[in-house]
Amino acid sequence: MASRGRPRGTSSNSSTLAKHMKEMAKAMKEQAQATTLMAQQLSTGGRDPNTPRLEEGQDRTTFADFKKIGPPEFRGALDPDKAEEWLTEMEKVFTIFPCTEVQQVNYATFMLKADAEFWWDGARRLLEDAGTDISWATFKEAFYKKYFPLSVRESKEMEFLQLKQDRMSIAEYTERFERLCKFSAMYKANPDEKWKCMKYQGGLRAEILTAIAPLEIREFSSLVRKCQVIEECTKKLASERSEAFKKRQLNQGFSQQLS
Repeated sequence: MASRGRPRGTSSNSSTLAKHMKEMAKAMKEQAQATTLMAQQLSTGGRDPNTPRLEEGQDRTTFADFKKIGPPEFRGALDPDKAEEWLTEMEKVFTIFPCTEVQQVNYATFMLKADAEFWWDGARRLLEDAGTDISWATFKEAFYKKYFPLSVRESKEMEFLQLKQDRMSIAEYTERFERLCKFSAMYKANPDEKWKCMKYQGGLRAEILTAIAPLEIREFSSLVRKCQVIEECTKKLASERSEAFKKRQLNQGFSQQLS
């Protein structure tokens, strides 16, 4: 009597099916990982994946996280631009890595070195003796008073309001305009692109302003690019006119010699 056995090929079919299922599970896992990575990149604006991130349930960063991003030091240079730049960089860090106000002050002041560290040691003691709560706003106020006093900020704003291109190139004028614009109380209160463009145009030299004003450009980056093109065209035209003038002078000299 023939023994009952499995149908031929059943074992191999099961093995093949199991293999396909395993490959499908692997593919789905890889797709899920890729989707998660893409979501992380979009949520972080394309930041370096090695930059520390908050773990699930973690509501603030640690000092180790702070140090990993390489925050800049400030040594107390009496340069308002550098002081403003340093403080701005610190605040950019704190928008990425949530911290308590105590941590913000502690982390930022840790990056003060040399004269700045000596200044803060004294300023902190005075604040503590007066019973003042040393919040981030308190630190900023003390920092500005020392390294960027109101008189200097007002001077920078006045310099911005009176800024003219004069003999500067468009690149030089743009760099100075951008550097001083951040001191404008009006622009900081209402950062309007149209106002910025009109202010920029108002300081241009006449030959560039005459060409750019009718275009009514109200996007700052586009305005700067167009001004650079006009500047190059103006230089080329001036060079050609200079060469033509020299040729006329040379021809007149020859004519006088022949006569």
